[in-house]
Amino acid sequence: MASKKPYGSRSIGVSVATLALAGATAVLGAAPLAAQTGVPGPAAPVSCATPFVIEPSSLPFSSPGIDTRAITFDQAVPAFPCYSKLVLPAGGQVQPSRVVWFSFTPAVTDTYRIDTFGSSPSDYDTILGVYTGACGALAPVSGVCGKSGFTPDDAPGSLQSSVTLTLEAGAAYTIAVGAIGTPNGYTGEIDPPPGGTLKLELARVPVAYAYTTLVPYLVHSGGLVSDLYVTNLENADGQFLAQYLTHGSDGDPSVPSRQPQPAPQIVLANGTRLYTDVLGLLGYTDDWGALVLQSTRRLAVGVRTWTSAAGGGTMGSYGAGVDVSPGPPATEALATGESGSFVGVREDAGMRTSLVFANTAAVVCTLAAEVHDGSGAVLGSTRSFAVPPSTAMRKDGLKDTFGISADVHAASVLVRNVTPGCSVVGVALVVDGNATAGSSDSYAVPLRK
Repeated sequence: MASKKPYGSRSIGVSVATLALAGATAVLGAAPLAAQTGVPGPAAPVSCATPFVIEPSSLPFSSPGIDTRAITFDQAVPAFPCYSKLVLPAGGQVQPSRVVWFSFTPAVTDTYRIDTFGSSPSDYDTILGVYTGACGALAPVSGVCGKSGFTPDDAPGSLQSSVTLTLEAGAAYTIAVGAIGTPNGYTGEIDPPPGGTLKLELARVPVAYAYTTLVPYLVHSGGLVSDLYVTNLENADGQFLAQYLTHGSDGDPSVPSRQPQPAPQIVLANGTRLYTDVLGLLGYTDDWGALVLQSTRRLAVGVRTWTSAAGGGTMGSYGAGVDVSPGPPATEALATGESGSFVGVREDAGMRTSLVFANTAAVVCTLAAEVHDGSGAVLGSTRSFAVPPSTAMRKDGLKDTFGISADVHAASVLVRNVTPGCSVVGVALVVDGNATAGSSDSYAVPLRK
């Protein structure tokens, strides 16, 4: 019985490039495949320049059986990413051989699984490589080695290969499938792989985004930018979708246009991704708003908002994303009838406070808010805020907002959600009024229940 190889089939990562295909190509998926019975089908495409083309309309795709036993060993073998097997005792590495080539250009940005399940015989040991770029200068897709650092290879309990990737619409990908030889215990050499009947499958994979995290404030405006940190809290690779919610005005009931959603992003097990100036990366040059992340794993998310200091260096503040996943346990988002507070707010000649609220519901969320001093007394008047649907809203200045004449110290803002069917996340931005003098004593206060 064949033994399992000491490396896994990992995901993923994507870079966008254009693949120049020279010469004739064979198109698979354009017509019914007669050879679904496992009987060897057409001659194997042994050149990167003449691959089998997998049409998006044919998904889920399953190739006819391709007989690889007659493929010669003098072809140009691609560099399979992170390949580290079959090193001879005398040095040197025996590369996979009997390579078959495919190409695929997705019509939709999505998660795809590529595998060689159904290949025969059972000891046909396959290996996958996925690339962008022109033939002769192929580049493995970013992150294809995964956390383990090894080539995507054997699926659990099998010598056949499987890899799950996020592929971008319109980007051309080259897929190479090779066969791996076996060590000979008598000669100490590597016996060449005999090949067999290769089956390649490619399909879109449904992804369940079980977790939702809301970042209530990020910005790219007036010299301020926000850097996004995303950490995977689980011991398995995950992916997430990021949806930007631009800002609106107090009391505006209109639903803003849905912002473009970038391709799914990968974050490795226990790993962290940094997106410097995240709004700039999304194409916004003068805007602020909130960010919703839907993920397959539990995430810890944070945002550092900063600007250059007059005397050198930077100054800014840090804010954490809030888990607003549906169902238990309860989150810090204010549901209907719930109250929360911003603590440690201040407004005087040296500091000023802005209150930011983010609403992911499709209805306006109405909030009742008031400022309490150290003795619990209400300062100024109780105010009502109407946070627009699917957007963020900001109220600048405690004194102006609540009609307070005196300085505000050692105070809190109590907020109550009075609207059925919605929840709100908030952050208080306590900004140093002396920032132009080089001071950087600014901070972000989360809304806590």
